[in-house]
Amino acid sequence: MKTMSYWRILIPTLGLLLLTACSSNGIAPKLTAQHPPSITQWAQYDATDYLAQAKAVQGPLIFDWQLLAAKAYIQNGQMGQGQQLLETLHLKAHSARQKAAWRLVSAYAAQLNHHPLQAIKWLQFPSDEQSLPKDYYKSAYQQLAQLYESQHQPINAANALIKLEPYLPQQQVNNNRHHIWQLLKPLSSFKLRSYEQPGQDMLNGYLELIAISNEPVKSPQQLLDRLNQWKQTYPNNPAANFIQGSLSKALQRSLYQPKKIAVLLPLSGHFAQSGQWVRDGLLAAYSDLDRGNVQLDFIDTNSQSMATIGHKITALNSDFIIGPLLKSNVREYAKLDLNKPWLALNNLDDVNADNNDRAKRYSLSLDPETEAVQAAIQMSNLGAIHPLLLVPDNDIGKRMADSFSLTWQKNHKDMPDITFYHGRNDLQNAVKRMLLTTQSAQRINRIKALLGQDLKTEVRSRRDSNSVYIVANNIDTKLIVPFISVTISPFAKPLQLFGSSRSHQEGVNNNELNGMSVTEMPWLLDKVSDNAQRFAKLWPHATDTDKSLYAIGYDAYKILPHLAQMRGFKDYHLQGLTGILSVTENGTIHRQLVWSSYQDGHLESVYEQ
Repeated sequence: MKTMSYWRILIPTLGLLLLTACSSNGIAPKLTAQHPPSITQWAQYDATDYLAQAKAVQGPLIFDWQLLAAKAYIQNGQMGQGQQLLETLHLKAHSARQKAAWRLVSAYAAQLNHHPLQAIKWLQFPSDEQSLPKDYYKSAYQQLAQLYESQHQPINAANALIKLEPYLPQQQVNNNRHHIWQLLKPLSSFKLRSYEQPGQDMLNGYLELIAISNEPVKSPQQLLDRLNQWKQTYPNNPAANFIQGSLSKALQRSLYQPKKIAVLLPLSGHFAQSGQWVRDGLLAAYSDLDRGNVQLDFIDTNSQSMATIGHKITALNSDFIIGPLLKSNVREYAKLDLNKPWLALNNLDDVNADNNDRAKRYSLSLDPETEAVQAAIQMSNLGAIHPLLLVPDNDIGKRMADSFSLTWQKNHKDMPDITFYHGRNDLQNAVKRMLLTTQSAQRINRIKALLGQDLKTEVRSRRDSNSVYIVANNIDTKLIVPFISVTISPFAKPLQLFGSSRSHQEGVNNNELNGMSVTEMPWLLDKVSDNAQRFAKLWPHATDTDKSLYAIGYDAYKILPHLAQMRGFKDYHLQGLTGILSVTENGTIHRQLVWSSYQDGHLESVYEQ
């Protein structure tokens, strides 16, 4: 999540401001104060200065100055001396304020020693401590939010930020609320609602509103109705401000209500079968969604030039265009100056479409990059460390690896480690290269050669990662998974395995993949809906590719009326066959896929993010 950058900037900046505020020339003036500064402030002096002050005072002030000395030791990297002094002071902390101050410094030390769970423990002030200085609460909640976020606990981090808000200056409140929203927005509605608890009205308000905003709706009006119901339950919660502006803009836009739709597909030639599956999906949606007297005109992009097609569209007086499907045809169509609303069935990233009004231009595609991006986000949310990628050495593999890496680097400093494999015969060696066992074996052989004798040794796999993302078809994936199992060191923790939809194939035994998580469009997992049962009856031998093409056709017709209102309104989602659909500001239709886990050889358990 992007929110980690918030802390990376904030914490060092706060420290720098406190240091530079001490003196214009960077040297702190001589310590002469009788009363110590707050323990939440940066220790400006050496520990010896604070200890000298402790000798010059009496009563509770001794404890305060000595605790500042402990903090100064810790700040300056003298951790042993700081911890020793903290242990001594633990027995001297009698009042609630002294105990809380000791906890703050102990949490600071634990955090610097890379013990975040211990730091979190120290920052849990007893519930009866209601009379502490305000800056104690502010410091504790700031540290807790940072620690929870570093431990991938967004609910707890958000709750700490909510508790922090009363102690912030007004100019920081909006940024704090935005941070809360960013933390919770990636979570599913199911997970958000599972954390709602009695007595937590402010947190519950955020959780419920974001759950509502993440759910598919039929129209902005339906979302507005849900928002009004939410306001009645949580009248004082400020979270509504995050969606009201965009919702008002969406409500002002008119629905597309075309009467004549031209559909451009390859209905002959090499890609005729692909075009026919898309056509069947469109016709199924046309039948299921009664939209009055709408005319669909299917035009073959294979048997005629795009200029001729443009004349046909004009002659038919079409008021909306769906297609083309093939990238080459999309580029040709983009050169036409028809100025009609247009939904391309391929991405427009590298298409020069300046002849078309950008506000009327949309795209829906089954591009593999979508899966890679969502895999990087999901693995990050689940605490992946330095992920390993095993991908084919071809165009799709390189595109998915690039998309994964770019997404990962938005929130992490490290680069994923990418290993390319060159066909099925290279899979075992590719796994060895990925896990660095080849290098381990080479080092062992060099040592044996140097010593001139045989040694009892064991090849070791790398231990700097806890997860692997695999891009491979079903057969290759069922070879890769056992290769990983036998290559990883016996004493190493098992790696979490993630895969793309290419790893999934229905109708075969997938026991080798048990425990592996994959992305998939909901339609390919659906066996119970009327649409799924009808499809299975009509086309019992259809492949997953056939079903995917049918789904993009179905979704193209389903989403069409809502495109203008959905555009740029990120909280307006529509449930489609290819995923949960939303539309970006540039007209790209985003598909949120589902994550599923293999159990007993089948993708039966769909789990929430």
